[in-house]
Amino acid sequence: MKKFCIITNPEKDREYILTSKIEAYLESRGMLSYRAKETKGKQYGFVDPESLEKDTDCAIVLGGDGTLLHAASQLSEFGIPLLGINLGTLGFLAEVRKEDVEEALHKYLSGDYYIEEHMMLTGVFKDKHIHVLNDIVISANGFSRLVSLDMYINGVSLSQYAGDGLLIATPTGSTAYNLSAGGPVLAHDSKMIVVTPVCPHSLSNRSLVLSDDDSLSIECGRRGNNTESEVAVTADGVFCCTLKEGDRIEIAKSERTAKLIRFEKEAFYKALRNKLGWGFKPEKM
Repeated sequence: MKKFCIITNPEKDREYILTSKIEAYLESRGMLSYRAKETKGKQYGFVDPESLEKDTDCAIVLGGDGTLLHAASQLSEFGIPLLGINLGTLGFLAEVRKEDVEEALHKYLSGDYYIEEHMMLTGVFKDKHIHVLNDIVISANGFSRLVSLDMYINGVSLSQYAGDGLLIATPTGSTAYNLSAGGPVLAHDSKMIVVTPVCPHSLSNRSLVLSDDDSLSIECGRRGNNTESEVAVTADGVFCCTLKEGDRIEIAKSERTAKLIRFEKEAFYKALRNKLGWGFKPEKM
């Protein structure tokens, strides 16, 4: 008998209608399920990790990619596979459409699925230690117009970036902010780290693709007008901390991975074509 944790974005399933249907379906097949407790008064995620029962076999996540993203980061320490139900828009991570939920659950219970492991990043700054699935972004805090960041790779000074910020992404995160900032798309199952400057003040600053064995150190520098710099660090789109001049954040591949339940091997490439509109002929004028 399998046990399922159900994580619901209440803004996507307001009356918990689909959540209740999933619970009824699982119960009809002799499975156990429970709803994860929501975080209260916090800005990050929809689930309190302390509410996770240790013998949970699978977490069903109802929402959009953002909901699944946060659930993956919050539950990564437990190594529990996640089944994403897409109630949002793009659906790069949350693969299953709401009209296909029963079919997906049937396949899972029948063993007709595979686990796709996604690389994660870890960031260390003073007493903070974060694990992210998409990206870590270091950018201007408040109304600062320009940030200066020094980047070291494996202890070697590489470059000083001046601009709106610096984005360090996983292959999963390459189709998120990184793509909008002009960075490359990486296959989700690849083992690489991509560094993309955000609106750099130099034409020579371009995205850099690194090995997953590389480690990065980003140091907050001083702006040219001698005003003390302060930058904000966000993890998967959520504010994490601030850096002042001379502060560093260390970034590397995390020992954790996000385990996503998949039913179709080429789903990622189909999502690229369909979600981003690639490969379609333009309409005639």
